[in-house]
Amino acid sequence: MGKRVQATDHTRDRIRVALIKLLGTQSYGSITIADVAKAADVSTRTVQRQYGSKDEILCAMIRRPSDLVEAKWRRVAASNSARDAIRSFVTLIFEIYLEQDAEAWASFSRSEESPELAETLRNGIEARRTRIRDMVKSRGGELRLGTEEAAQMLLGFTSYFTWRGLTKYSGYSSPEAAELVTKLLCQALLDDR
Repeated sequence: MGKRVQATDHTRDRIRVALIKLLGTQSYGSITIADVAKAADVSTRTVQRQYGSKDEILCAMIRRPSDLVEAKWRRVAASNSARDAIRSFVTLIFEIYLEQDAEAWASFSRSEESPELAETLRNGIEARRTRIRDMVKSRGGELRLGTEEAAQMLLGFTSYFTWRGLTKYSGYSSPEAAELVTKLLCQALLDDR
């Protein structure tokens, strides 16, 4: 990656982090582009050039975990069994939630304040649903549930809110939560006892 691309990515990251920090102390509606620029230590024009509006910043925050899943999922080797595929998928998703927790929480908690943000969130979930369906279809003969039931179960058990509930409120570390969810999914989908 070239230095210019790295610098741009760094600036965009600083802008996203600035918005996250501001969301911790202010309502979304009260935050201005100038506030974001000041918190990111860049000019207002830079924020406007990188993102047209604060809605676009928040939309980018929502898309980022999905983009990371997509990039990392391509690198995960094809698993030999459904159990290995489930374990790889859950571990991957939970690692990304851990890495992107502040962005993900800000995105989810503020998405209903803007129809554009809510739509971006729905699109991200639908993209994950499609990826899950593809994985389930490729393992269909090994699963004891139908494609739609299995896909819905995987989507629900690997949601950000499931991860957050387990790690923030139930005392599990992210790897422990991944192991628990993997065990539960294997019991339900593969009839593991």
